[in-house]
Amino acid sequence: MIQETVPGVLVAQRESLAAVRAKDIDALMRRVTDHIAVIHPNGKTVRGADELRADFERFFGQFDLEQFAAVEETVIIGEWAFDISEVRSELTPVNGGEPKHVKSKVLTLLRWQGNDWRIARVMSVMVP
Repeated sequence: MIQETVPGVLVAQRESLAAVRAKDIDALMRRVTDHIAVIHPNGKTVRGADELRADFERFFGQFDLEQFAAVEETVIIGEWAFDISEVRSELTPVNGGEPKHVKSKVLTLLRWQGNDWRIARVMSVMVP
């Protein structure tokens, strides 16, 4: 049975954010579908869990990340849910240097899979 509640979707989002903050790629991968697709603000598209894992390994090898998300809207339609969030990120190069501050709007689509909400699609655009 699908957990058709906004809190269930938000738990999936919070756990994913905590995994990113902790650089815990294994925990993050447990929150996504095998066929995940992520469109980065620069237009680069990452497809599939293996490609996403490699993308995070590269990213975490270059940056420390502090990230804060404020969910603006969550909608559930059957086995699909989506939310729109504003995300503030601070990227600090691991080899030193000034942190970069980024603000973005993120559309996340989640799919009910097994007994849990899993992230299936993410699209992010930078905003001033």
